[in-house]
Amino acid sequence: MNSTFVLTTSPLGSGHAIPSTAETFRRARAAVDHLLACLAIEEAFAIVVANYVSFEKAVAGANIDNMVERGVSILALHSQRREIDRHLVNLLAAGQMFTDHVKRRTRHAYGRTSLEATAVEAAFTGERGRLLGFWATESLRDAVLHNSLPVTSWTRGGGWVDAVNPDGTFDKLAPGARLEHRVTFAFDPLLLALDRKVDRGLISQLEARAEKNGTVSWVPIIREYLEALSLVLKQVRLTFEPCERAAVELMSQLTESFVSSLPEGVDQPRCVFIVERAEKNRWLQDLPLDSGFEDHIQELRRQHQPMINLHRRALAG
Repeated sequence: MNSTFVLTTSPLGSGHAIPSTAETFRRARAAVDHLLACLAIEEAFAIVVANYVSFEKAVAGANIDNMVERGVSILALHSQRREIDRHLVNLLAAGQMFTDHVKRRTRHAYGRTSLEATAVEAAFTGERGRLLGFWATESLRDAVLHNSLPVTSWTRGGGWVDAVNPDGTFDKLAPGARLEHRVTFAFDPLLLALDRKVDRGLISQLEARAEKNGTVSWVPIIREYLEALSLVLKQVRLTFEPCERAAVELMSQLTESFVSSLPEGVDQPRCVFIVERAEKNRWLQDLPLDSGFEDHIQELRRQHQPMINLHRRALAG
């Protein structure tokens, strides 16, 4: 069956078309695939961020409840703990999804042993060495999936902050004194000892960070994890940028060439396609050239800048 390649609009439109080639169709498909890969990575990270925000809001909500409620039943406390468990499980799963998507799409786009794939893998390795929370969370994710729910310990309490006089004596009525309420959701580092493949050095570092009861709070660990993922994403963006720019330029050139060929008085089409078609104008396969992928990508990037020093940030009281 003979087929031809053209640039055209919807078959329900004007029917105007200009010739193209199989090679141009191949290049356009590669460009669309590349932009879809970039979009998929950004959307995967958006899901991670959404789950992180939900987790932080749930922890903040637990702290507010602790501030205003007294005499809470043990069943209610367990329900609160299960809510945090749910958010953590979702966040850990989303983080694994993002990691897998990044690695698979980079290897697919550039090759398993390419410089690009090596650069992205180096970004993961670098963050493991920089932030304990990133290294720990990757291992904790497997522990949660196979051995335990995330929260193995939680405490409710608080104490007076800045309740001192100029002479250093404790005074609840001192200027600036405030009663700070706190709910801490934590895990036992020995949870990782159930997996013989886990580096014992990681467990030791977590134990050094533990509170007096031997547990580690999830909140600072997760903040380090998200910060690290955002910086990995920064490297991924740099890796994909040259091909992404070339893809946008190719699709813009093809669209502009079609629009400039339109007869005078014909309205500009809402979408231009490169099409392989058979006899009687039957479309065999088509690709949209101006579907707004790049706008969507840039909007997600605007929303999700690298979260430098997230693990050092705190909400003002």
